[in-house]
Amino acid sequence: MPNIITNYVKWVHSQGGVRGHGAGSGFAPFEMGSTLPEPVGYGLPIQLLPGDSVPDPNDASITLYLAFCSVTNSQDGSLLIFPGDGVQIATVGNTDMNVNYVYVPIGGGGGGPTVFIDAFDADAGAFSNVVHIVDVSIPALSNGANQDGVVPTASAVHLEAVNPLSGVPFDKWRVIWAKPGHSPSIDGGDPRGLSIHQNDIAVCFTFYYSKSGGINIPRLTGPAIWHNASYAEMVDGDPHYPMNPEMSAFAAVSIIAGLATKLDAPARSSILQAMSKQVVATAKQMADKLNGMAKGE
Repeated sequence: MPNIITNYVKWVHSQGGVRGHGAGSGFAPFEMGSTLPEPVGYGLPIQLLPGDSVPDPNDASITLYLAFCSVTNSQDGSLLIFPGDGVQIATVGNTDMNVNYVYVPIGGGGGGPTVFIDAFDADAGAFSNVVHIVDVSIPALSNGANQDGVVPTASAVHLEAVNPLSGVPFDKWRVIWAKPGHSPSIDGGDPRGLSIHQNDIAVCFTFYYSKSGGINIPRLTGPAIWHNASYAEMVDGDPHYPMNPEMSAFAAVSIIAGLATKLDAPARSSILQAMSKQVVATAKQMADKLNGMAKGE
């Protein structure tokens, strides 16, 4: 049975290497940490809840802003979800599904006006370590922009995202965070272009996304819970397994109980008690059906 592995990570841009990623993928866990792998049945939908900003547990002067949610190995391949998209659904495939909530640290002060940039490969579920990600209108700023992800904004500058990046097509620019009144703008007629104004202060990412990455498993088009049809079912032509409603109820209980673990203790306790009662009631319904079937009803 596949697992869902949920990680809460912050963007790393100050540990050396390409754009400060260090030796990793541009992520660093913080104290929200990671959940234990949660086993989930193949083909079941999982709700991804929109997040919010949180204080950095290691530095009170830093606020961590939710930038996006990255999903890899869902039934639909890789997914990107942004704040404002609302609750989204990802469907579990037949391998472990990774869900990364990526936060950007803002605060601390110091230095002149700057736009920080990076490139995220949604297919891989990681920030890219390819050096050349943008062409820069001011050649003197090119090395700092590509190698360090730092674009000083003492004067206006234009960036053009490369396409593709290691074979993955360009998808979009996204202004992740900007100081009010100091935000770059994405070019209307050229989505690969980012116009940075004098004294802009922001964090901007390019996203590369094939929209067909990950595993290639067809969507479910029949009943929500799959089963092996018996000979009698095939002869009679009945497309519905008698236990589908109860199995769907068990699946719903599993999803709701998993989400409840993210809540505070009183709410968690109330929901889990309700789910426990639902399991008992659903099991009784199944038993009644089986007894009826045994009697030829």
